[in-house]
Amino acid sequence: MRNQLVGMVQKLLEIDPAVAMDQEELNRINAIIDETEEAITIPDNAFLMEVDQIVKERGKKYDPPRVNFRRIAEGWAIILGIPVTERQVALMMIWTKVCRDVAHSQPDNIKDIAGYAVTAAMLDDYDGS
Repeated sequence: MRNQLVGMVQKLLEIDPAVAMDQEELNRINAIIDETEEAITIPDNAFLMEVDQIVKERGKKYDPPRVNFRRIAEGWAIILGIPVTERQVALMMIWTKVCRDVAHSQPDNIKDIAGYAVTAAMLDDYDGS
């Protein structure tokens, strides 16, 4: 990632020499890149395993995603007066969790978002997409 960002800055300088940067500005950009790289972490396997377990448990509790999300889609279609797909249910549930997280961030929101994303992928697999 660092090399990509540095490369972008170098290309910008090549394209427009008027955007000349002194060493201090370049050092500042490098510091921002370093901070960004340190802040980016990929969830460890334990997180993904927990999300997988949550999806499986919910499938047992509320029926498999295809069945449960079809039921939700049919109800929302009646309320909204438009067709709603199972995949759209998954996407709208992700959006619900995003909105909740904006109001009050907590770890289970992110796990639920990941779970709904997994469910959307499962629904795509069912459809052969």
